[in-house]
Amino acid sequence: MTRLAAGCPDLAARSGAVLAGRPVPKPAAHAGGPETDFLPLDLAPGEVAAVAEALADLEIALAQADAPPPGALSSAAALHDRWRRAESCRSDAA
Repeated sequence: MTRLAAGCPDLAARSGAVLAGRPVPKPAAHAGGPETDFLPLDLAPGEVAAVAEALADLEIALAQADAPPPGALSSAAALHDRWRRAESCRSDAA
């Protein structure tokens, strides 16, 4: 969230509030923990791009780190990829 706060403090604050809020209820058969929570977001295309850019920065930082936490780089890369796809979908819809 620090990287996002540097460039988009309002978006970072709103994102932090969403993350601190209650997730969308999961289906009864959903077995995942909090890392698989669904959260309601309503972002403009530029805000989606800002989040994707912050995740790209995080992915690069983890790739260059001497000893990133186990699984952190693959998780960041997967999350970045999902946000890039979301950005692409929003751009196509506009």
